[in-house]
Amino acid sequence: MSEARKSLKAWLDRRGGTIRDFVFPSRIDYLGHLSTRQYARLVDEWVSTIGLDKREYGTHSMRRTKAALICKATGNLRAVQILLSHTALLQTLVTAGQRHPVWGSGSIGKMLIEHVHGLGHDRGANAKC
Repeated sequence: MSEARKSLKAWLDRRGGTIRDFVFPSRIDYLGHLSTRQYARLVDEWVSTIGLDKREYGTHSMRRTKAALICKATGNLRAVQILLSHTALLQTLVTAGQRHPVWGSGSIGKMLIEHVHGLGHDRGANAKC
């Protein structure tokens, strides 16, 4: 069993959940999932706890950073597109090409921006990061 699965199983066991439950349940509705606002509050708390300025970090930057790390590690731009819930690969490429802590404006970011010009709206399903 992978480390991720072990951790997930331990978390569900600890809180009395099953595989059919939300991993992060609502604090108000026990049948619902964690709200976007509650997630944002947790991120603010975590960032402040480790001594960083919460104005510089948020849910969106975490979302983009995780996607960037996955793209950098796997080279699978299509997977990143799905993770970000982008309907068009072009949207993912443009997001990836912006100044980003992981991609930056260096070779990967530059390559992706240049690659955008050669793609149609839905083409490039096999594009690499």
